[in-house]
Amino acid sequence: MQVNNPATSASISQNLAVIPMKGQPIKLEKL
Repeated sequence: MQVNNPATSASISQNLAVIPMKGQPIKLEKL
């Protein structure tokens, strides 16, 4: 889904950040 809504894009980015990528640590822990 490609949406030009900044709020929606931010939410999607946060959701993607929570997903571990190939065993890598969760990005949110570094924030």
